[in-house]
Amino acid sequence: MVESGRKISELGKGLVVYPQMLHNIRMKHQVPLESMKGFRKAQAEFEKGLGSRGRILVRYSGTEPLLRIMAEGENLDEVEAIVKALGEKAKEESP
Repeated sequence: MVESGRKISELGKGLVVYPQMLHNIRMKHQVPLESMKGFRKAQAEFEKGLGSRGRILVRYSGTEPLLRIMAEGENLDEVEAIVKALGEKAKEESP
């Protein structure tokens, strides 16, 4: 706003809001994500399928033993399927 001198309502006109889903998975151990090969492969495939129509964010909580999987995209059913599938894959690969 400061740089452009425009109102926030003007700047937000081009913003597209997609449906978003967050899935928290309780983990017994904080397994390094890099070592979860099947999970990472599935994540990469979903990201490729979404392309520029969405995104996936995966991280561990800093305060609880949770793996947080968030996806957003144009289609809510697709987003729900992605977080569910990645959640199941994470559970498979955790000790």
